[in-house]
Amino acid sequence: MPLLDHGAAAVPQLPTTLPTLDELIGRAELRGVDPVDHVLAVTAAVPRARYVFTLHAELEAARICLRSSGLLRAGSSAVRA
Repeated sequence: MPLLDHGAAAVPQLPTTLPTLDELIGRAELRGVDPVDHVLAVTAAVPRARYVFTLHAELEAARICLRSSGLLRAGSSAVRA
């Protein structure tokens, strides 16, 4: 748990090190690239790094739900390795 001036935080907050999928959608430099494939490529470049990825469970994320499931499967495989 992170320690603050007034004690430990009740809920740990980790700074994200990767962009969210909704932040990647619509980026001009990623036109034609699947956001999940982009995140997987970034994390594969340095496989032993400790990445923090935030997956938003919001209404706009519903349109990328199927893509996100591939990311979750890949991530859980990497954790086990």
